Amino acid sequence: MTLAQLSFGAVVALLSSLYRHRLPDEARWEVLDSILARSLEVEAQRNRVTHSLWAKEDTGKTVRTKITAQKRRAFTTNAWRWGRMTSMPSPTRP
Repeated sequence: MTLAQLSFGAVVALLSSLYRHRLPDEARWEVLDSILARSLEVEAQRNRVTHSLWAKEDTGKTVRTKITAQKRRAFTTNAWRWGRMTSMPSPTRP
């Protein structure tokens, strides 16, 4: 098996399962679960930063925009300004 083909979440789940299989000490599982939960939170933050479009408004405020394409909703565009999310019109097709 190649770990490179697995998502980060799948690798975390695999590590958790292997750890429980090899080390049956349940007291240590709580420590690992805490570390793995934090790693998933950090990965989510990393993805929000990495997979967004960033721009600076004329006012100097930074805006993060994310465009998603989902099967049922086509394109969706959302912008975040200083902690507030606002929906924006979907991009029009040429």
